[in-house]
Amino acid sequence: MKIFDYNDFNNPEWITKIASFIAGLIFALLLVRTKETYFSYIWIVFSAFLIIDLAYSRKAHTKVFPVLQKDNKIILWSIILFYGLLFVASFFNGVPGSYGFSFSLAKFTVPMWMLIYINGKYKALKGASYGIIAGSLISFGVCIYQYFFITHGGRVSGLFRNPNLVGAVLETTIPMLVYIVFSENSKKMMRNAGIVSLIIAYIALYFTGSRGAMLGLLIGTVVSIVMLLLANHKRLSFHFIKRTLLYTMLFCIINGGLLFSAYHIRPIQQVTMSSQQTVQDQGSTGEESPAVDVTSTINQSDKERLRMIKASYEMWRDHKLSGVGMASWKENYYGIYHPLDANEGTDFGMPHNMIMNFLACGGIIGLTGYMIFVIGVGAGIVITSRRKSFLFSAAILAIHIAFFIHGMVDQTIICRYCSYLFYGAVGLYMTEQQRVADLELKGSGTLL
Repeated sequence: MKIFDYNDFNNPEWITKIASFIAGLIFALLLVRTKETYFSYIWIVFSAFLIIDLAYSRKAHTKVFPVLQKDNKIILWSIILFYGLLFVASFFNGVPGSYGFSFSLAKFTVPMWMLIYINGKYKALKGASYGIIAGSLISFGVCIYQYFFITHGGRVSGLFRNPNLVGAVLETTIPMLVYIVFSENSKKMMRNAGIVSLIIAYIALYFTGSRGAMLGLLIGTVVSIVMLLLANHKRLSFHFIKRTLLYTMLFCIINGGLLFSAYHIRPIQQVTMSSQQTVQDQGSTGEESPAVDVTSTINQSDKERLRMIKASYEMWRDHKLSGVGMASWKENYYGIYHPLDANEGTDFGMPHNMIMNFLACGGIIGLTGYMIFVIGVGAGIVITSRRKSFLFSAAILAIHIAFFIHGMVDQTIICRYCSYLFYGAVGLYMTEQQRVADLELKGSGTLL
């Protein structure tokens, strides 16, 4: 029995299955960070597929590169202009390392180009969905394990460096899981697996204690739905709108409850744990050890971020056009711009605010690029949204808005872990829109 016949090149089904598998594997690998060089595995996987597909395209006389529809180019050009302006800012400020750092940020878009190629040529959304589910089960399952067996009730970081980073990864993944669960095209097995992954993801988000991620998800959910309903209300039935608002209220309650717990319940629990540890210390040493007031620690953290924002503003005042250099914020913050009342022993590499980061490091040019990215990508998603892909559009727009909101208090678009996932999802989304448009014209068909 032959496993593969060269004549099967005339049948595109086998290459579609491979493409779907590769898309899923890419997302799974993006979620399961095993070590710092984990992205090299994705390069290997994609390169292997590219070799196979180029051979198929040559034999079957098909187009090598997919074609994006006109509306999607708004999203694409917003991204290109963003990174292009970072290079322009680097040219004008002439600071060593600025070009290299800008290039490093631009490399975060690689998964988008991979998914544009794969899903633009073949129907790979189903495989990508299973990859997101599998990666979530593993990555966020590790968070739950850490909470009970390693941190013993403390904040978890999962497979990533710290709790806020895994929070950013979660705010990128949860909307995609919601899409998978509620999509009318999801089969029973995929929907059930998605539900399990979604529950685990929300538990993991609570265990991270990442307030920025929780706030981003809350605002992203509300704003994305409102914007898309306003843009598409004439094409949507009253039943669809009512059901959408009902589910939105449900997730607002969940996201709002998590955020409330991060500000009120969780700090009290951690203070209690610290008090218990103090009692144990007293019993063993006979000396009193002051309990840690976590609420006070949170307030100190917020004050430190305000100091960083103020210092970033001072950097911009002295370097208005092109900033201090894309890789030079830390050097400047701990140099001449370091606040006199700043906490000792810190090692911050960015101001925990993306607007101030691009303003300080790239000046007016850098901030203009970032705002083109924020507004352009958001507008592009709204413009490309359709009835059949409404939920997919809502998921991507929620991620985009959550990124912006979370980026007001932490790093998002300059963090590779969550940016890889974000751009992978954007690449998947853009290439689905032409397929959705074709399905609407035919009046039938499914996405997955």
